[in-house]
Amino acid sequence: MAPFFPDKFAAFRQIFAKDVFDRTGARHLADEDVLPAGRAARAAVVRGQGGVAARHLLDTSVPLSEWMSRIENSFRRHHERVAWIDELSALIVRYRLGRNPMASLAHGDYAGQCAPSRTRSLGAVSVLQEQKRLQAVRKSGPDVRAMRDRQVSDLATVPEYDALRQTVGVPMALFNTSVPSNATMFAFHLSRVAVRFYRALVQILFHNNIYERDAPLSLSPDMRRRLDGLLGCMEEDLRRLPADLRGPASADSAKSRGALLQHVAAVKLALRAFDDHLTVRRVWKTDFRFKDMPDVSSNALFFIYYALDNCEAADTVYAEHRGHWMPAHYRVNAALRHVEEFASEFGCVANSKMSAAAHLCSVVKKH
Repeated sequence: MAPFFPDKFAAFRQIFAKDVFDRTGARHLADEDVLPAGRAARAAVVRGQGGVAARHLLDTSVPLSEWMSRIENSFRRHHERVAWIDELSALIVRYRLGRNPMASLAHGDYAGQCAPSRTRSLGAVSVLQEQKRLQAVRKSGPDVRAMRDRQVSDLATVPEYDALRQTVGVPMALFNTSVPSNATMFAFHLSRVAVRFYRALVQILFHNNIYERDAPLSLSPDMRRRLDGLLGCMEEDLRRLPADLRGPASADSAKSRGALLQHVAAVKLALRAFDDHLTVRRVWKTDFRFKDMPDVSSNALFFIYYALDNCEAADTVYAEHRGHWMPAHYRVNAALRHVEEFASEFGCVANSKMSAAAHLCSVVKKH
């Protein structure tokens, strides 16, 4: 039970990590907190392989922060393919991502004591010129204080977009540190890491952030029309989703359409990032296949890993209270219906249950 203890029992976590990994957890942030094993259910597997793999990760592998930087750079290159973004907006987003990296590796003390300097100093420099925005910041003061004290579970696996801080908090439990990050296999980890990270990051493409002063994003009437069309398309498809693809919990189509759009866009963009970082394909121009699965392509493996990542045992009450993180059946079945690459890899005929060809919501531009 050590991974589940509160922070005041950090010593027990350290003992647990020492026992499982044959070392204390890696310190990815500036403080001295220890990264717990995080997944007790997999402790038996980690016990056998974690020690060697974790030492390999520390000694020779690419740091996780570097991987997050690469994944974010892929988003920066490919976000302009999203259907509702025009060329000028894509340029603004590219500038913002280049100026301020969004990924923030997070653990139990997510906010720490470091409120952004822009937020702290805004009152001093914008009293006259930025009165409207200043009022918004002052109004959110209690929220800022609450966020400083907010604790995020060490077992959290869902990155969240923080509009106030203009960051995406990436929990360390999202990563499987037993996979060497300098190996080909880590690219398949993007079906988990990149999809979940992009699901949060894509939210910067939906609306302007009142805290962004230098490069505000404003949706033009045409962009708004295209976005509304996609949201309407997602809502209609949620209504017509076959009953056997819904799982035990039903999602409200009107409330869940935005979440579905985020998931579809995240999968499509993560697939582009996968192409960028699959070394065998990029360097040797060949497809990676497992020896025992010669007929399964790399892209097919990407979708298989994505489905496995969303495989969970959850009761109906839990599934119905996930908010924007939709129930697992919808994250897989409803989202992949609008990914043409999935239908192509698995031979889904047009208008079958897993291919909404006649009602396809084109989230990504064709070019």
